Amino acid sequence: RSSMWSAAVFVPISNISGTFDGQNHTIDGLKIAPTDPNVNSVGLFGAIHGTVSNLILSNVSITANPNPNLGSVQSIGALAGQNWGSIINVSVTSTGDFTSTVDGGSQSGLSAGGLVGFNIGTITGSTAAVKVTVGDGTICSGTSCTAGGLNFAGGLVGNNSTNGFGGTVSSSSASANVSSGAISSSSASGNVSGGNNSIV
Repeated sequence: RSSMWSAAVFVPISNISGTFDGQNHTIDGLKIAPTDPNVNSVGLFGAIHGTVSNLILSNVSITANPNPNLGSVQSIGALAGQNWGSIINVSVTSTGDFTSTVDGGSQSGLSAGGLVGFNIGTITGSTAAVKVTVGDGTICSGTSCTAGGLNFAGGLVGNNSTNGFGGTVSSSSASANVSSGAISSSSASGNVSGGNNSIV
């Protein structure tokens, strides 16, 4: 394990537009907890516009920025905040007693996923064993707080976009818990399906 991955000051690699082949190597102990208001895409990569493949992230801890610019939205995931490109054969794992986490804290305007926060690209043959947590979307200004903010959360992808051409997820899976604030006496059942412009 290299200390460069586990320092809380590790800054996401802002953008990748080429090809990154991890050759099935493991990055262990990645920890990201940004405080710079200009950082709103949080993960090993801020945004993927190229191809990332054959990589394992183990024992990760990703935390949303508590100081976002006013009115900004955040996308957080272990591998990337946003995927506009292609992700192939990437896994996020937990070992021993450690549980990998993606934690949105009390922020609103979040897309939080175990692998990727916001996906409008393709994800193939990838997995995430990550506890994903978001708050109830409460928006606060000083001492005044109101409900009505919007958060997205998912074990693999927080928000698989149906905007325009949509995101594609295939042969992939997620495990571990996804939780949010202010949900009670509720349940869900049935099939997983995509929107008009998505493939699940």
